[in-house]
Amino acid sequence: LKRTREEVKKATEIDLFFDVDKLVLTSQGVVARGRFNAKDLAKNLAAARYVDAEYKGRHYLVRPKEDAIAIIDDAILLYGDESDLRAAFDAKDAGTSLAKSEQVTDRLKSVGWDHPVLSTVRITDERPSIRSILKGSAGPRAVTMGMTTKSGLDLDATIESASPSSPRSATRT
Repeated sequence: LKRTREEVKKATEIDLFFDVDKLVLTSQGVVARGRFNAKDLAKNLAAARYVDAEYKGRHYLVRPKEDAIAIIDDAILLYGDESDLRAAFDAKDAGTSLAKSEQVTDRLKSVGWDHPVLSTVRITDERPSIRSILKGSAGPRAVTMGMTTKSGLDLDATIESASPSSPRSATRT
């Protein structure tokens, strides 16, 4: 973690511990809330061959065939594949972003919004097929975790079952 923090700071001048207040990790990318400067980031990443790109009026930086990063209003940072950033822009415009998904917000709420690092991974669809319903699929639907270091390492996690009769479980370490 220390090495990653140092390398990210060297490449971007973003300190993951001091500039980021909230970090949400998903299978589609990363969303961070904090203090960022889009112009400084563009200058810093130019040396790493990132170029300015635009999609529906929104600017972001992309390293073709690798990854992309966008800063919105110097407060929100999006990071992931270029196609995932574009999908996030489209979802925001259509009002269907993850912030509007009751399933996602309920999962994150289940571990607590007070965690500075949150992650949720959907394993199966929230809307099962008829076959899954008839078959009685049992396995996990999603795994969500929240992490903080206020007093040591505190990790809260929930595992959501595909079957409504299966209990959700939470662990605290």
